[in-house]
Amino acid sequence: MRTTMSVYVLCVSYAQVSYIAILVFAYILSARSSDPYVLFVYYVFSFYVVTYCGSVVTTSIFIVIVLRSVERLYAVVRPLHVKQFVLARLPLVFLLVTYVLLTVYHVYLPLQNRIVFSDNPDGSVAVYVTPTTVFVSHKVVIDSMSVWGKILFSYTPLLLLVIVNVLTLYFLRRHNVRRQAMKTTTDEEAAVRRERQMTTTILTATVIFVILSLPFAAHSILRSVVHEYTLNGKEGRFVWVMNEVCTVCTLLSNGADFLSFLLLSQSYRQTLYRLLHISRRQKTGPGPGRINSIV
Repeated sequence: MRTTMSVYVLCVSYAQVSYIAILVFAYILSARSSDPYVLFVYYVFSFYVVTYCGSVVTTSIFIVIVLRSVERLYAVVRPLHVKQFVLARLPLVFLLVTYVLLTVYHVYLPLQNRIVFSDNPDGSVAVYVTPTTVFVSHKVVIDSMSVWGKILFSYTPLLLLVIVNVLTLYFLRRHNVRRQAMKTTTDEEAAVRRERQMTTTILTATVIFVILSLPFAAHSILRSVVHEYTLNGKEGRFVWVMNEVCTVCTLLSNGADFLSFLLLSQSYRQTLYRLLHISRRQKTGPGPGRINSIV
């Protein structure tokens, strides 16, 4: 791992793959939820993994993409000083702080419901969910934390991404105009092309991510603010449709980075190719050379 951008790119990719795996496993469990014990496992997985861990992962993706975009903006504005930028010098510190803060903030999520077994009159076992005493006693506080969490960790990052991307495009265009007016060597031109390709790839991935994240952000804030906006409310059918749309958009947005880098970044493709063929190279020849950074 030789560049700061590689750290941010890999962090986002790992988080997105993890979230997709969580959703797929939850879907598999829901398909077999007729069995009460499988239903119990499904509820536990839903509340403690999908809801809690999933929220931490999705919000961390927003924050890390913002950090990545800000670092890229600084690299475009001040390319000679980017290594001294705090986001470039201490990426792992920022990532660790982000995950710790989000994990602590969202701790209210698994405290809202408890899963109870009950014996039916016919002798069968039923599983149902009831609110916890913590949720009943502090409902206003928990609802407020939910709303503010969506504003702080969903809407604010989306707004920042739009602003940062617009600024990056502006300064990139101005930098290209200045570069064309200067005489440069072949090596310098190659370095500039690599930087421009990396910036373009990141901008593309970020724009796609923002567009696909808007339905999820709007849907989640409505569920927190409008109490009638539930599956059992008047607009239950619409809420169900939005749930499905948000699931599809979330899956697509979580694959946006991978597809964008795969299609637009030559160094990313080369690194992926080497990783996929590393075992074969070890068998047919001397140890593989050092793998280039992704970006």
